[in-house]
Amino acid sequence: MTSTKRKFIRNSALVAEVKESTLVAVVKERTKEEILQEKTYRERCFVDYRIEEMQQEYEEAMHFRIWDEKREYYINSKGEPVVHPSQVVYNDVLAVIPLSGKYYSNVEDYVKKLDKIIRDVMTASLRQKERMKKNVENLVNELRKVAEEKDKEVKEEEVAGEEEHKPTKEAIIEIQQNEENWKKKEEVDEEKQEEANKKLEKSGEGS
Repeated sequence: MTSTKRKFIRNSALVAEVKESTLVAVVKERTKEEILQEKTYRERCFVDYRIEEMQQEYEEAMHFRIWDEKREYYINSKGEPVVHPSQVVYNDVLAVIPLSGKYYSNVEDYVKKLDKIIRDVMTASLRQKERMKKNVENLVNELRKVAEEKDKEVKEEEVAGEEEHKPTKEAIIEIQQNEENWKKKEEVDEEKQEEANKKLEKSGEGS
C-alpha cells in the first residue's frame, strides 16, 4: 500500500469521524419541545392507552392489596411498579414513544426495550419518592448524631463539674484533722473549766 493511499484512508476515516461527531452533537442539541412536535396522533393515542392500562393495573393492585412492603408501592401481577395516573407526566411518556416509521423499522429492538422504558418514565415519581425518603432518613440520622454528641458534651460537662466541686483527698484529710483538733480543744477547755470550778469550791470551803 502506497503512502498516498494510506493518507487517503486516514483522511476518509477522519472525515467520517467528524461527520459522526457532528451528527451526535445535532441529536444532543434537540430540545424536548422539538421531539414532542414530531409526535403524531398515533403516538398520542398510544400514550393514552398506556395511561389507561396503568390505571387499570393500579386499581387492581389496590383492590387485591398487592403492595411491595420493602419498596413501599403497589405492583401488578408481574411484580412491576404501578402508580396512579395523576403521577404520570404525559409529555415525558410521549417523548420516549418512537415515531411509527421508526418503530416498525426496528420492531424487534423496540418491542423488547420499549415497555420497560415507558414504565420507568411513568413510574418516575416513585424513584423521586425513594430519593426524598433517603434524604429524610439521612437528615434524621444527622440530627440524631448531633443530639447524641450534644448529650455526650452535657454529660462530660456535668461530670467535670462534679469533679470540680468534689473535695480532694487532701481536703478531706484537712477537714478531719480540723475536726479532731477542735474536739481536743473542747476537751482541754472542759478540763480547764473543771479545774477552775474545783479551785472555786475549795476557796469557798476555806472561807
